[in-house]
Amino acid sequence: MSTHYNQLISILLILACFALPSRAEQLFVGPDGKDTNPGTFAAPFASIEKARNTVRNLKKNQAITVYFLRGEYQIQNPVIFTTMDSGTPAYPVTYKTWGEAGSARLTGVRRINKWTPEGNGIYSAELTHPVHAVFENGTPGIVAREPDAHEGDGPTGYYLLENGVSPSSVQYKAGQFANFDDSQASIQLWPLNWLHHHFPIEDVNHQSRVISFTGVLNSPGIPNTRFFLENARSFLDQPGEFYVDRKTKTLYYKPRNEPIDQQLITVPLSRGILRIEGKSHRFPVHDLHFEGLAFSSVDRHSPGTLGHDTRGISIYNANGIELRKLLIENAGDDAIFLWSGASNIRISDCGIRGSRFGIRSWSETPEKSFVSQDKPVVYDISALAITNNVLWDIGETAIHIGSAKSVDIGYNQISSCRRSGISLWTANQCRIHHNQINHVALEFKDVAAGVYVNVLSRGIAIEDNRIHDICFLDHPEGAPSKAIYLDYDVNANIAVRRNVIYGLAPGVKSVKLGGRGVTYQHNILDNRGNRGPYAKLQFWGGSNSIRWVPWLVGEENWDQNMWIQGNVFLADSPDDGDFIHFNNKKGWEDVMTIGVLQNTLSASDRNLFYNPAVALKSFRLCHYRIEDWQRFGGKGYDRNSLFQKDPLFNDLEKRDYTFSRESPALGLGIPQLDAAKVEGVGPSPGYPYFHLVPKRGSRVALTVPW
Repeated sequence: MSTHYNQLISILLILACFALPSRAEQLFVGPDGKDTNPGTFAAPFASIEKARNTVRNLKKNQAITVYFLRGEYQIQNPVIFTTMDSGTPAYPVTYKTWGEAGSARLTGVRRINKWTPEGNGIYSAELTHPVHAVFENGTPGIVAREPDAHEGDGPTGYYLLENGVSPSSVQYKAGQFANFDDSQASIQLWPLNWLHHHFPIEDVNHQSRVISFTGVLNSPGIPNTRFFLENARSFLDQPGEFYVDRKTKTLYYKPRNEPIDQQLITVPLSRGILRIEGKSHRFPVHDLHFEGLAFSSVDRHSPGTLGHDTRGISIYNANGIELRKLLIENAGDDAIFLWSGASNIRISDCGIRGSRFGIRSWSETPEKSFVSQDKPVVYDISALAITNNVLWDIGETAIHIGSAKSVDIGYNQISSCRRSGISLWTANQCRIHHNQINHVALEFKDVAAGVYVNVLSRGIAIEDNRIHDICFLDHPEGAPSKAIYLDYDVNANIAVRRNVIYGLAPGVKSVKLGGRGVTYQHNILDNRGNRGPYAKLQFWGGSNSIRWVPWLVGEENWDQNMWIQGNVFLADSPDDGDFIHFNNKKGWEDVMTIGVLQNTLSASDRNLFYNPAVALKSFRLCHYRIEDWQRFGGKGYDRNSLFQKDPLFNDLEKRDYTFSRESPALGLGIPQLDAAKVEGVGPSPGYPYFHLVPKRGSRVALTVPW
């Protein structure tokens, strides 16, 4: 009887298996497919839209994967994923490549094949619609401009204004421009050298040298503002430049390579690739994964649109989204943009290059509460993990996080950015760790830094990063760039620990600390080769220090409770005997009052200072001699610190900052550097785009046309 019973159970189990729904569904998309096909491997769909619509009709009690076969897929308009496209936490919907990462490319371009010679190496072609970008063999073209990228007043590629005339007009200097057709031209300006504007030109009066434009210029009237003009036919004189006559829909292009008909020259069709947009905060799109796909070639923003309307991937009202092993190139203003209601987003193992911003989050909600003391700050972007990515050739900032809380930014490799590597604005509870950041601040000053923190940012940890080769922009206006810059606008509770900083260009400000409750501990600052008055650690203090914040103007002594402990400071300049500088912000002048300084700096001790080019008697800390500093105000600082003691690194010239066993730093309690973790920042061995990314620590030429 037991035998029959066992046979019956076996039969029932087999029947149950046939009755249960499949726990996995696979669909296929191919470049040679048809949307009338069933979506199998042998007969794939042709478009991502068809696959998305098919998934909508499938039950979500199973894992659903849409595979893309090797090839290129043209996107004419952004593909929108809404709440109805969601998966579940147990069974997310995944869109991924079939094969190696990056082999399936979604691109928003069309190729131009018919060209008419115009002379002087220039060709023309008809357009179906006005565009703001051109790509030759995947490299962005440059809008015809004056001055050219290698000319100008210095830094090259820009002229300097005579002065500002009004918020909507400026005056250029005599001899900078001949008469030109300004009917479709635009102007790009950098007032204060850290604000960027791009406006259509309304009129140019060549007698008064006044340029009028559509838009309002922040900080008008500043002399020596950098600027250039673009998109005039007479400016088209360099290989790789183009001019678009939007009235006749005609493109004029001077190719980098000849013959032109053997080059892949494309223009964008779309202002984005993917838009993941839930209905609301309460009804988000959720549990969608994208893996191994490549995205490229989004149009550039239009002049006067604030420069944030073209994006590779945008995420809004979404939860549980994963972007993994994506390659995103030439994606307009933002490669990945996170908007209000984005939470639990993971971005990992991606390669990003050629966009104005790499990864950016922002929402207007905190800004609305920023103007009123009675309204608490609301962070409606949360739980972001940005790890193991490589970002390079970036027009402004590689990772810019605003309006977000609970953010993890770790093990990324960032290089060749015009502004900052990582920037936080209105951020809360964020950790920036084990990143390698180099060759940033290429064309911005003041707010350009390896890591920059500002505006209502709280609970920030900046740990175990390797920050080096920060550039110095030689310009008459604006403060220098920095390796780490903690601005002072109501920031609080920031810890800067175990970072290694080196290779700073002469004139770069090493570290600048501002805010309440700042700890600077166990860092190695190798300032050798860096000259000038700013080449040191600087901290801010004093009353009226947050005058940019309306309700806090006049509040006394905001900057408090700063700790500088257990760090190594290296220098080699005879002029750099002063390792630490204090600046009181009231009126922006140095006010060396005992009360203000003591109120700002809670402790400074157990540091190691070494500069073999300076006599010990010439050492200064905040302009004070060592003995005066150690008994400062009856409190004293750095009483247990070491001066003129070689830290005895294992191989300083090879940037090996581990201590030898005899190092006096170990006696101060400074922990041994975990070389494996710091050297290992950036992509893991499984990263799929090693063949594309620059060698760790190297600088690459910028192709972003901003």
